[in-house]
Amino acid sequence: MKTRYRKILLLIAIIVTVVFPLFFVDYNEPSHARVITKLLAKTGSMAGTILLMWQFVLGYRYMSARLCPDLLWNYNLHKWIGIGGVCLIALHPIFIAVYYAQIGEANPWLLELSEQFSWMVLLGIMALSIMAVVVISSTLLRNRLSKHGWYNVHLNTYLVPPLVFTHSLPIGMTLEESVLSYFWLALSAFFGIFVCHRIARALGWRKSRYRVLSTEKKASDTTQIMLDHVSGRPIEPRTGQFVYVNRQNRFGGSRPYTVAHWDPESGRLGVAVKPKGSGSSHIVQAAEGETFLVDGPYGVFLDEALRSTRPVVMIAGGIGITPFLRFSEHLEHKGERRGWLFYGNRLPDEILYKERFKSLESVEVVPVISDDPDYEGEKGFITLDLLKKYLPAPLTQYEFLLCGPPVMIRKVKAALLHDENVPRRQVHDELFEL
Repeated sequence: MKTRYRKILLLIAIIVTVVFPLFFVDYNEPSHARVITKLLAKTGSMAGTILLMWQFVLGYRYMSARLCPDLLWNYNLHKWIGIGGVCLIALHPIFIAVYYAQIGEANPWLLELSEQFSWMVLLGIMALSIMAVVVISSTLLRNRLSKHGWYNVHLNTYLVPPLVFTHSLPIGMTLEESVLSYFWLALSAFFGIFVCHRIARALGWRKSRYRVLSTEKKASDTTQIMLDHVSGRPIEPRTGQFVYVNRQNRFGGSRPYTVAHWDPESGRLGVAVKPKGSGSSHIVQAAEGETFLVDGPYGVFLDEALRSTRPVVMIAGGIGITPFLRFSEHLEHKGERRGWLFYGNRLPDEILYKERFKSLESVEVVPVISDDPDYEGEKGFITLDLLKKYLPAPLTQYEFLLCGPPVMIRKVKAALLHDENVPRRQVHDELFEL
C-alpha cells in the first residue's frame, strides 16, 4: 500500500477512536448548557486519553513504522497529537467542576481524603501535574535543557496513563453506566503490554547485532564505521534508508544514521558518523570487534524519486550527503537518468567520499564551500542562482532531494516552492530531527 494511503488510514483510525467513546455519554440533561458542559468534560477525559495513547504509539518507532513507514511524518504527527491531547485533557478538570456546580454538588477539587472519591481525584491531579511539567520542559525550558535531560523529563509521561486509568475506572460516570468500561480495561491492558514491549526492545530484544569491522576517517570531522552481521535479523536497507545504532551500552540511547554502504551478499553495512553531542561522540570511539545493536531500516525519503523518471537534483549539506551516496551509485548503475549533486560544506577537508563521487559519470557533483575564501570552486551557499547556473532546463522539470542542516533545507525548499513554483510533489526533504 502506498505511503500516502497509509497516512490517510492512520488519520481516519485516530479520528474514529477519539470520537468513539463520546457515543456512550448520556446526554439526557435538563438544559443545553449542562449538555455542552458534560460533553466538554467527557471530551477532555476520554478523547484526550485516546489521543495520549496514540501519542505513545507514534512515538515508538518500532510500532509507528508498521502503521506508516514515513517515520519523520509520524513523529511530526506525534508532536501535534501531543499538543492536541494536552489541550483536550485540560478541558476535563475545568468543565467537570462546572458540571458539578450545575447539578448542585460539591466541587470535586475540594478534597476530602477520608473518601475514596477524593483519592481518585488526587490521582487525576497528579497526572495533570506531570503533564504540566512535561509541557513546560518542552516549551519554556526546551532551549535550556540538554537533549538527554529533556528526554528523561519527557519519559515521565509514561506515569500518566496508569494514574488516569486508576482515576477514571472507579469514579467515571460514563464508564460505570455503559459497556465502555470493557474498552477502557482493554486500553489499560494494551498500555501495559506496550510498555513491556518497549522495555524489552530497549534491552535489545529482537534487535540485530553487528560487529565493528573497521573505522576510517572519511573527512576531517566524519568517521565511517563498517559493521558485519552477527545475530538477529539481517538489515536489508533500501536506498536512502537509515538505521538506529546503539553501542554496547544498551541504555545509552540510539542515534539514526543513513546507511552509506550495504553489501547484499555479505550483509555488511556502513554508516558515516559526525560527532555531534555525547551520543555520536560515544559511537565514533568504538573499537574493532565491539558489538552494536542496530534497529531498522526506516525511511521513505527516496521512494518517490526512485519511482520518477525526471532528472534528479540532490542538495546536501555536511553529513546530509550520506543518503545520496547509494542513490548516486544507483543512478550510475542504471544509466537512464541524469543527476546533479550540490554539496555544501564549510571547508574543503569536510567533503565526504570525494573519490567515490569523482568516479561517477551520470551524476555531476558541485561542491560548495562557505568558509574558505581561497577555495577555487563554488563559494558561499547553495542558492537558486547556483542551481540555474548548472541545470540546463527550468527547475520545474527536475526531482529535488534535500538533506542537511534544517536551516539550509527550509530556505532552499521555500525558494523552490514559492519563487520557482516547483510542484510540491517534486520536492522531497529529510530532516533528522528525531
